Amino acid sequence: MSKKNTRGRKMHSDSVRVTPVFREEPDIEKLGFALIEIAKSLANKDN
Repeated sequence: MSKKNTRGRKMHSDSVRVTPVFREEPDIEKLGFALIEIAKSLANKDN
C-alpha cells in the first residue's frame, strides 16, 4: 500500500493533559452551565 501524502494538519490528535484546579469555593454557575452543555452534547450524539 502506498503512503498518502497529506497536506495541513495530521489526521490524529496529540495527547493532551488537563490539570484540574481545586478551589475552596467553586463557581456553581459556571459548573452548572458546563454540565448542561455536556448533557446537550450527549443527547445530540444519540440522535
